[in-house]
Amino acid sequence: SQHASLEGLQRTLQRGVDEDIDRLLTSILARAAPPVSGADAAYFWESDRIWTTREGLERRRSELRLLREEKIPANQDAIGKAASQGDLSENAEWEMAIQEQEKLTTRASEIEAELRVAELIENAILPENTVCPGTSVRYRDLENASEHEIDILGPWDTDREHVVSYRAPLAAGLLGRRPGDRAKIKLPSGTMEVEVLTARPTELG
Repeated sequence: SQHASLEGLQRTLQRGVDEDIDRLLTSILARAAPPVSGADAAYFWESDRIWTTREGLERRRSELRLLREEKIPANQDAIGKAASQGDLSENAEWEMAIQEQEKLTTRASEIEAELRVAELIENAILPENTVCPGTSVRYRDLENASEHEIDILGPWDTDREHVVSYRAPLAAGLLGRRPGDRAKIKLPSGTMEVEVLTARPTELG
């Protein structure tokens, strides 16, 4: 059983293992642990980590590479050219280039910080029959009885069709629900009442 496997991992940790393996096993234990009852209940997506697919993670890394290797160097060249034109106090091109530098470096720093807390949905142990990142969810809009299906993935995966970030209001209102559960979800357009019909792991590939 999963519980017995977890106990075995815990015993392995207590005996002492290589540091990298220790970190991996500890991470697995944290993800696999079921929510405890009461105020301390928490699911894996309720941490400060950013959950994403491998594809989404690589897309974010590519964005950072583009900033570091192309956009920031090009901006530095533009600053140098503008500075060579003389009086900086009346040099609009120089001012624009400096503003662009601040924007680009801030963006790069933000992405670097995000990547440090990224976790792969593919590595998460999904709670069975529960809406969470990494699930395809079918639900019914109780106002008009229409049925819809969405894939709940990470904030860097939303370029795919029918994908909703788990941080978006619709998905966030469904997280932790099980088939048969009803939920009132606050959206920018108003409140929506839904019933969860199915929740199954999304096919990622």
